[in-house]
Amino acid sequence: MYDLTYQQEGWASESGQYQRARGTGGRAQRFIEEEPGVERGDEFYLRAFWELSSERQFGQAIGPVPWSKIVQYGVRRNLDDAMMVVFESVVRNLDEAYLKWQRDQQKRRIEQTRPKE
Repeated sequence: MYDLTYQQEGWASESGQYQRARGTGGRAQRFIEEEPGVERGDEFYLRAFWELSSERQFGQAIGPVPWSKIVQYGVRRNLDDAMMVVFESVVRNLDEAYLKWQRDQQKRRIEQTRPKE
C-alpha cells in the first residue's frame, strides 16, 4: 500500500516539492528514489481515507476515523459485503499509519522545542 509519508509530507511525484528536490542528491534524493509506486486500485482507498479523515475527532489528541463513518462511506459507494471487509481493513490500516505519523511528528516538535542542556 502506498506509504502515507510521501503524501502527508507533500512528496507525491507530481508535487512541486518533488520536482525541486529531484537531482539534488542527499537525503531528499534518496527519499524520492524510494517512493513506493501506487498500485492499481490504491487511489480509491487513498481518496476514501483522506475524505474520511475529516470525520475524526480532534481534541487533546487526534482520534481515529470512526468505524461508523467507514461503513457509511462503503455503503454509499455500493461495496458488497466482501469488499466492505477489505475496505474497512485498508482504511483502518491507513488510519493507524497516519496516527503513528502524527504522534511521531508531535514528539519531534516537542524535542525541537526542548531547551538544550
